[in-house]
Amino acid sequence: MRLAFLLKQKGRLDEAIGVLEQGLADHPGIRQWMSSLASLYEDAGRSKDSLKLLRKAVKAYPRDKDLLMQLIMCLDSVGKQDEAMNLAGRLLHMDENFVPALNYLGYTYADKGIKLNRAEVLVKKALSLRPGDGYIVDSMGWVYYKKGELDKAVKYLERAHALAPGDPIVTEHLGDVYRKQGALYKALDIYKKALGLSEKEKDKERILLKIQEVQKKLADSVDD
Repeated sequence: MRLAFLLKQKGRLDEAIGVLEQGLADHPGIRQWMSSLASLYEDAGRSKDSLKLLRKAVKAYPRDKDLLMQLIMCLDSVGKQDEAMNLAGRLLHMDENFVPALNYLGYTYADKGIKLNRAEVLVKKALSLRPGDGYIVDSMGWVYYKKGELDKAVKYLERAHALAPGDPIVTEHLGDVYRKQGALYKALDIYKKALGLSEKEKDKERILLKIQEVQKKLADSVDD
């Protein structure tokens, strides 16, 4: 584990993966090694390998909540969101106060625009258990945004941005609520910050399109 960590720190990701793969080949079933190797696979863009390993890990440790949550996030990242949501529900049956599952399920309901009242209940509970978490505060704001309660949404999303200023999605959410309120100059400024923070091409493309749409609205308003 130490060697793999040092190799990763030096940017030698493939070697770090090789060390843990060899370790698991020699000593199969070690929980921390499986979790860490799955994370390295994700870092290397090998989501399918990560998913395969996490399924194996969860089969070996079916009551391990952190492993289950890691599997949920991996499933979500590869587009298996329905399975991820079902697993999050199962995890909450194991522990109704498990904050990551509360937040994941509540946020995902909101993002899909479904079960918004249930989403609010879940995220409120997560927030009561971890009130200073910027990502949960963002989820609460996103629930209200999706419900059309913009005054509540902007309050939470501004706070979330203050708590997690370096996160591109949290920043983008704030731009979305400003845009919805008609505060176009504020939205444009925030979207530009979100674009600068984004690393994934699909996120950059989405935010850039929003910037262009806001700029067009501003130009049209000047013409009027």
